[in-house]
Amino acid sequence: MKAIRLIGQLLDEVLQKENGEKQAEVLQAFTHHVSDSVRCWAAYMNKQRLSSLEEKLAYIQPFAADHHFGVREIAWMSVRESLSHQLDQSIEHLKEWA
Repeated sequence: MKAIRLIGQLLDEVLQKENGEKQAEVLQAFTHHVSDSVRCWAAYMNKQRLSSLEEKLAYIQPFAADHHFGVREIAWMSVRESLSHQLDQSIEHLKEWA
């Protein structure tokens, strides 16, 4: 699991050097890739340090609804720390998902 997180974070760092159009193109390709491993990497490509809780949840929502259980699990792992630091706010946002 640590390798998936590291690969996703490194890919995100590299992608931040690209223009917005290229970023969107790569994220779209990774998000819909046939390989569940690539979709797992994409779940960690969420600019965690720069995003608000709302942005992080919006980003992971397609991964949290993925047909592969592993991608769904990784989606939640990618935001777990943020959720735990803002628990009350997290619960309010996630009520809408239930």
